[in-house]
Amino acid sequence: MVNMRQSGIMATRQASTAALAEASLMTPPRHPSKVPQTPTGLRMGDESVVSALKNDDDTSVASTIVPAAVANQSGTAKKPARECDFDKNPTKLYLLIQDKKWDEAARRSSESPPEAYTWVSRRERDGKLRWRLLPLHAAIIFKAPERLVEALLCAYPPGAQCK
Repeated sequence: MVNMRQSGIMATRQASTAALAEASLMTPPRHPSKVPQTPTGLRMGDESVVSALKNDDDTSVASTIVPAAVANQSGTAKKPARECDFDKNPTKLYLLIQDKKWDEAARRSSESPPEAYTWVSRRERDGKLRWRLLPLHAAIIFKAPERLVEALLCAYPPGAQCK
């Protein structure tokens, strides 16, 4: 298992948590019924919500849920939804991930961020949706190294909440 302190994720999480704590001191509290909810039903802006994530070795890692910075009032991602058909016009980023060209894919995600939030989908002959993935999802499925996952998260942070 990769040590999160070495990868930079821990530093990013600590900086985000500090920024959230500072922001919560500057904004007046809102009535809970008027605070928008995320798609999972959690209230945005509630820094006290903590989730436990399971690692492959069954150890838990506690992480604070990041509030409204990645979602708008309706709980959806701020970037416009883009989609392309895998069989007709897949993005270069998706193809690089599929071909396991990790370094090129990481470079592409920073050079062309819109590709990081472009859904790639495939349909059956009858038109029924077969699958629909963001490049982040594809990277995880194809077991990409952590550096690519981090690059994709930097290019499109709300991708971690999309399904």
